[in-house]
Amino acid sequence: MIFTLLRLDLELITPGGVTAPESLTDRDIGVDLPLARDGQGRLHVPATSLAGSLRSCAPDPAALFGEVRQNAGETTATASPVRFLGTRVSAAEPIATSRTVIDRERGAPRTHLLWRGELLPEGSRVTGYLRLDDPGLLDELLAVLAAWRPFIGGGRSVGRGQARLTQVRGRTIDLSTAPGLRDWLTGGGPALFADEVTEPVDLPVVEPSAEVLRWEWDVVDGLRVGTGGRDETSDEGEGRASAPALLVRRAGKPCIPGSTWKGVLRSRCEYILRSLGVPVCQPYECCRTCLVCETFGWTGGDEESVGQRSRLLFTDSIFTDARVVVRQHVALDRVTGGARDKQLYAEEIVESGRCTLEVTVGGPLAPAASALLRLAVADLHDGFLAVGGSTTRGLGGLRRTDSAAESERLAAVEEFAAHVSAHATAGKAAL
Repeated sequence: MIFTLLRLDLELITPGGVTAPESLTDRDIGVDLPLARDGQGRLHVPATSLAGSLRSCAPDPAALFGEVRQNAGETTATASPVRFLGTRVSAAEPIATSRTVIDRERGAPRTHLLWRGELLPEGSRVTGYLRLDDPGLLDELLAVLAAWRPFIGGGRSVGRGQARLTQVRGRTIDLSTAPGLRDWLTGGGPALFADEVTEPVDLPVVEPSAEVLRWEWDVVDGLRVGTGGRDETSDEGEGRASAPALLVRRAGKPCIPGSTWKGVLRSRCEYILRSLGVPVCQPYECCRTCLVCETFGWTGGDEESVGQRSRLLFTDSIFTDARVVVRQHVALDRVTGGARDKQLYAEEIVESGRCTLEVTVGGPLAPAASALLRLAVADLHDGFLAVGGSTTRGLGGLRRTDSAAESERLAAVEEFAAHVSAHATAGKAAL
């Protein structure tokens, strides 16, 4: 018997990881979505997560990963020639994250829906150990690995868990030979995949095929996306009555999270459709069939599916040349018109800076959906839309830095007008 052992070395490009909310049943660690851990309490990425991600990009999944078929009431199963033997995680301490849900009617956070979680930090390494039982499939497996764009854990549509394959090492073991049999019987675990006994495996060069949309932005009058926490160690500004509320940061720099971009633009797309009389979801009720659901995905269980993944993948936008200041505010007494006692508070604000919104098209995107997204981006550029908190107090304004905003808007209006006209014609025909 001859088989091949492969070691996959991956590195997280963005924070990610597989969460295990079921682990909260017998302990409280201060978060709602803790990362998965093994029996010794070490951070863990289940091999099933890598297997599912790799299988999803295989042109013929059954050949490499097996299948289960139903035919005339009989079930036929084919075992996978690719076996995921386990994983190892090398990472620093998990980073804390928090998210909330915005009320579509009030435009403010909904009560009792702030949740906190853990993420593996950017740069964390995950090692996967594979065994291929059919050497004849090695070239096919390497071609799939070359085209693989791995995601580890959930939240991929908001920039979580993006990883890259940094190295593949492998070896062949022939159990019909004495050296092969000795290595297999006397070795075991990660030692079988060590650098000393494996060789680098060259992968075919595959150019990325996904379309990436980019828009450059400048902060207009200040912007704030907060974590919900405060800098209790800050002593800036002697006499301050409260610690400043913190900005969301990534790699030490303020940023706009991908989840914020997705929520703001999805809500605006719904508003545009609703204003034009096109059927679209009502707040908190995914219809699963409208243009927004098809584009941004949906959740909600039924007998057939628990949801659909977004075709648009948003990433965190890190500010460059950011100027962060601390602004102090005070609540006013509605009766006296003066400042209320003990109501001074402070917030971190990105007063100026530049960021880039990147959206990867991760699936077939209808022309009308592309036009709708560009119309929402145009509304943000024109000041009809803002990002982050305190938008009714002048924060959150962004302005595109390029000169193509007007031409892009006109093209999007023309393209989407054709979609609305076709929809109206179809509606009259149905009547």
